[in-house]
Amino acid sequence: MPEFRIRPVSQKEQVTLEQLSSLSIPDLYTQFGQQLGTLSPGASAETQARSWFASQKAKLHKLICLRGNYCAFIAKNRNDKSVEVVAALSDLLASTFSGVPIYTLATLLVRMGLDEFCMCDSAKGS
Repeated sequence: MPEFRIRPVSQKEQVTLEQLSSLSIPDLYTQFGQQLGTLSPGASAETQARSWFASQKAKLHKLICLRGNYCAFIAKNRNDKSVEVVAALSDLLASTFSGVPIYTLATLLVRMGLDEFCMCDSAKGS
């Protein structure tokens, strides 16, 4: 079963993930859309990315929150660097998604807030 695991991050990965982390959420959507390729007629890269995300939201939730048990993972790894968390998420995403820019998707998901996406506060009973 796929799960989150903190692992050493290569220098190349660190540079890539830090560059992505410096982008705003709209810029991450645009980059993701551009990396996905084939735009629908009249659709911007950001619009295409948001559409892809909306169509995959349930699958992402099941993989990250349920199978990956994100809330338990982040409770144990709250003090790890965000780059390490994004790398762990990238590994998890790569187990299910192919043909998508995994690092960009992982960075976008972390920046959007996985605690809220996975309802970690609700899971704690607060």
